[in-house]
Order: sequence, then C-alpha cells, then structure tokens
Amino acid sequence: MMLLCSVNIGLLILSRVSSRLHEFAIRSALGSPRIRLIAQVLSETALLASGGLVIGGMLGWELAHAIIYLITPAGEPAVLNLKAGAAIALFAILLSITAAALAALWPAWRASRAAPALDLKALHTERKASLGRWIIPTQVALGLVLIYSALLLSGTLRNYLKENSGFVTHGVTLAELNFQRDDPTDPIQVAKSLQLVDDLQTQPGIRSVALLSMPPVHGWLQTSNYFTRDPNGNLHKNNQVWSEYVTPNYFSALGTAILEGRPFSRSDISGDQVCVISRAAANFFFPGEDPIGRFITSGDGAPPKPSASPDSAPRVYRIVGVAEDARMQSLLVPAPLTLYELIEQQKKPFVSSFIAVRSGNERLAASAIERATARILPGTTPPKIYSFDRILNDDLSRQRLLSSVSGGFALLALALVATGLYGILSRTVTERRREIGIRMALGARRLEIVTSLARGAALRIGIGILAGAALAALAGRFLQSLLYGVTVASPLMAGATLAVLLAVLTFAFIFPAGRAASVDPMEAIRDE
Repeated sequence: MMLLCSVNIGLLILSRVSSRLHEFAIRSALGSPRIRLIAQVLSETALLASGGLVIGGMLGWELAHAIIYLITPAGEPAVLNLKAGAAIALFAILLSITAAALAALWPAWRASRAAPALDLKALHTERKASLGRWIIPTQVALGLVLIYSALLLSGTLRNYLKENSGFVTHGVTLAELNFQRDDPTDPIQVAKSLQLVDDLQTQPGIRSVALLSMPPVHGWLQTSNYFTRDPNGNLHKNNQVWSEYVTPNYFSALGTAILEGRPFSRSDISGDQVCVISRAAANFFFPGEDPIGRFITSGDGAPPKPSASPDSAPRVYRIVGVAEDARMQSLLVPAPLTLYELIEQQKKPFVSSFIAVRSGNERLAASAIERATARILPGTTPPKIYSFDRILNDDLSRQRLLSSVSGGFALLALALVATGLYGILSRTVTERRREIGIRMALGARRLEIVTSLARGAALRIGIGILAGAALAALAGRFLQSLLYGVTVASPLMAGATLAVLLAVLTFAFIFPAGRAASVDPMEAIRDE
C-alpha cells in the first residue's frame, strides 16, 4: 500500500510538472541550474506533504484510540499505552516523509531535464506510453480484492449483530462483586448477596435485579449431566447441559423470553425443586412432547453407587417453563442446552459474584450498585461495573477489528485507484493537448476525444478487474473460516464490489475527460 501510495503521489506530481515543462525549459535557458529546479519541485512537494502529515497524525491518533477500545475487554485497563508509542510515531513520520521524497524524485529530475538545448515544442509531445500500463491494472486488482474482502467481513459482522442472542441487552448493567471471604457457601455472605438484590430492587429507576452464577457472553463454559426418560422408558441424557443458577427475576433482568409455561416466582423458593429449560433442551429431552410439568434429573441415568454421599444424590426438577435459546458462552457459539435453577433451592446456597440490573438509565444503575455495595458489603473492593452492550461489543471485537481494518484498507485502495487513474489521465491530457487541439480543428467532435480517452482507460481497468477477480476468489477461500452467513461466491457481494469500484473509477475519469473535451483548438495550437 505504501508503494502504491508513493507511485500515485509521483504520478500526480509528474502531472503537475508536465504542465510546466515549458516554464522549466525557459528558466533553464535563462541560466537556472538543474539543482535549483530539482529543489523547487522537492520544496513544493514538502510543503504539500507537511499538511498531509499533520492531518494523518491526527487521524492516526484517533484511530489508535479506537483500535485500543475495540481490543480492551470491559472493566479492564487499556491493553496498550499510547504514551509509550513515541518510537512508533517517529517511525511512521520518517516513513511518510521518505515515501513522499522518493515519490517526488522522478518528477523533479524530469523537470531538471528541460534543458535549453532541447526543442521546447517537443517537450509537450514527448510521451511515456509505458506509464500506467501496469499501475492502473495493479491498483484496480488490489482495490477489487480489498473491497470484496471488506464487504465479506462487514456482512459477517452484520449477521452476528442481527442474530438473536437470547437477551435484550439494552438497559442492562452487569457487576462483578468482591467478597471478603473465599468460602462460596458462607451463609453470611450468601445472605448479604441476596440482601443486595432486595435492596437494589427497591431503588428508583431499577426495574429488575438478579444474581447469576455465570456471566453471559464472557467466553466461560460450564456443563453438567442431565437425563430424562420418555413414556416408553427410553433414556435421553446429555453431559453438555449449561447449568445456570439464578434468582427469581433472572428472565426479566436479562430479557430472555419465556416461550411456554412461566418464569420463576418467589413462592418457588420454599416449594419443590423447579427449573426452566431452554427451547433446545426441551426439544432434546422431550422430543415432540410438552415439557411443562415433566421432570428432569441430574446425572447420567446410572443407578447411584451405595458408597455415594447424600449430597451427590441426583436432583429431580419439575419444569415450570421453557425459555428461548440464549447464546450463553459467546455470540460466535451456538446456544447450548440450558437449565436454569434457583440459587435459593440449592442444598448449600452459594455466593454469586455476578449481578444483573435492568434499568432505564445505566448510569443510575451503576451508582445504585456502588451505593448498595458500600452499604451492605463495607470494606470490600468496589465492584467492576459494565454495560451488557459493551460485553457484546467485546465478544465481537475480533470481527469488528477485522471489519474496520479491512474497510479502512478498502477505502484507501479506492482512493489510490481514483488518484492513480486521475493522475495518469491528467498527464495524458496535458501531454496530448496539442494533438487534441489539432484533431478538434480538423473536425473531431468532443465525444470522440472523450471516447478515445475512455477506450485506453477501459482496457487497463478491464485487465485489472480480471486479475482482481481471480485474486478475490483466492482471498475468499482464505477468509472462509472467518465468515458467517455470507458465501464467497455470493453474486450480491461480487456485484456490490464491482459497482463500488466502477463508481469510483467513473468519478475519477470525469475530471480529466472534462479537461480533454474543453480544449480550445486555436489556443492549443497557438501555444505551440
């Protein structure tokens, strides 16, 4: 990309120099040394580059902050310190200055060759036909590959965001509590964690509060064994069931919908052991049956061993509801078979370190959590507080980063393609100005001039598109493992890529074509 940027800069500077060769030849004839002509072109380039360096530095600083935000998990300190990036910034500045200087060397040398011994009129007719033969096709091919890759990755991110997670995340604040003792079944701490829920529930603006054993979409995994028997005595068992221990308001706090039956109620705490299972679990354990009121048992269905302790005896749950499938581990992982149990119904209730609060204002919820924690758990480390939406963003951070970086390179490639085509055609129009003027004086129409210019550009663009299509197909195969919901051979993606590329190329063609069509034949010939 740096090489193509330098080539484009060189083409644009060369286009400016070509239109001033007559001026440089006259100055050389008047005694101006070559080194002075070279210094003039280099100084003009440095002046223009300094403005770009300032703008680029500001954009780079903001983009660096954006990337750090994308890759830093919620509630954690920044993974990179920009203050320590002085060496990187210096390297980027030196690289940019070097690239600009190298890009200006050939145009500066070209200007210095406008010697007085040369025929001044010949300077305008001399052409380098080889220029642009490989630059435009290469840039078009690269641009097509990067645009196609960016669209594939952006489509993947969009599909993940559109996918139903099983939660209504907006307005949910999560907190990780810190207790003084490590014993997870300490009755005093259990009572305090439940008291914290009751206290927060009475705060203004708080709609629902729940404790949960595992925070959702954190990448963690917990599984247990459960089984059922159908009316025919057939065993249905699974050792990959996600067990989530919660308080009664879990479903209203997390926004997971109840599809059949009912959610937990406070009256369930003192009654028989009950549970809510996910739709996937209902389909597995009760295929074609109504699971409400049926029973599910912990374990693998094998008879208990005589030496087993009472605490390890299988637990039998009556199913009171079926919830929608929720992507507990990650948005990138299919929803597991899930069984929700009440914390209060455990033989030894345990301390849950995670709390979910649904409110109309997340800042209000965070303040309420901090106040309640300081009052009920004095002396403990303040809780880590973050929004559920941020958790989802963190979970998709890799996809967001890939999509953002590929999109940025695609935009840069489009700019390179546009400026490359503009530079080549502008230089062509400048050098063929006398020829265009003569042709128009002999009766050629403006449309014919533009068509002639477009024909040469279309040939190079066509070669670039064919090469880019082959490279895009290859790139798609490498990206296949990162894609979700989009296919490499999608006609929609291919059509969108081609449409964007051709739109940019058309825009870049308009200005040189307009200059070619506006040449005054008499003025062009008289200037010669």
